[in-house]
Amino acid sequence: MKLFKFLIGPFFSRWIMPSQNRKDTSEYQALRKETQRDDVHILNGMLDSSHKAQVNFATFSVDPEKNFKSEKKVMIFAVGNGSGYEKYFDYYVEMAKKYPNALIVAYNFRNVYASSKTKVICEQDWVDDAKAVINHCRELGYEAEDTLVCGHSLGGAISTIAVHQIYEADKKQALEKGQDPKDVKAIRLINNRSLSDLPYVGMLYIMGLN
Repeated sequence: MKLFKFLIGPFFSRWIMPSQNRKDTSEYQALRKETQRDDVHILNGMLDSSHKAQVNFATFSVDPEKNFKSEKKVMIFAVGNGSGYEKYFDYYVEMAKKYPNALIVAYNFRNVYASSKTKVICEQDWVDDAKAVINHCRELGYEAEDTLVCGHSLGGAISTIAVHQIYEADKKQALEKGQDPKDVKAIRLINNRSLSDLPYVGMLYIMGLN
């Protein structure tokens, strides 16, 4: 079964996520080099994922010191199967301006644009990429209740699995420590075709961002 996935997986993954077939452009390369636009600070980097893959991500923030030290809120965006986060670069800049007490994070899955050219064998590879980004934010100090994962289309499906796996792992860890798993907080998640609808606005309100 593993051999079958190894041989067939990469072919089907390109059909499921066609953004893997798209060539990087000079426009997108220039966007990834930006460090500031208007009052928004931009950081571009790479995160390690499973099977030696690396995930390209970007953060957008009006006040990085504030985001990383006090009012910690983070919104993590996972795009659909046909594009990279660069397509929505302007949107993330505007989101950072609109919500100055939040860190905006966007990323591309492996084998998409600047992320490492690593073969996708199965859906868990993409889930691992999402978990790498979410766990990076956790390491920076962002609590589950202050984290909003926003998934679009396929990115939403992958994010749902990633958030669930993290939640189950946290509950298991709580049990091992003799703690009540009912006290484990879940990461907030919303999947929409449009980020301007009522559920999205409602979730921002719950997080104290609206």
